[in-house]
Amino acid sequence: MYGSQQRGRHSTINTQDMEGTIRKKHGRLAPFFNEKLRRLMAASEAWALGYGGIALVFRATGLSIPTIRARGWLNWKTRT
Repeated sequence: MYGSQQRGRHSTINTQDMEGTIRKKHGRLAPFFNEKLRRLMAASEAWALGYGGIALVFRATGLSIPTIRARGWLNWKTRT
């Protein structure tokens, strides 16, 4: 569970913690990514986060919102 989704009745995951986690993953893996793989990673992270995921991935990775939303999402959905 990510983002603002709830765990249990009263606790939520801190979006700053999630942003830091994505930033660390992206930083470790980025040297191995080509541009397409970078977009796919960002789109899949945003999808997994649900509402607000694109903005959170944007803040964590620095990839533009159109890149995550349009190019990454389309690559991810079509799996080409």
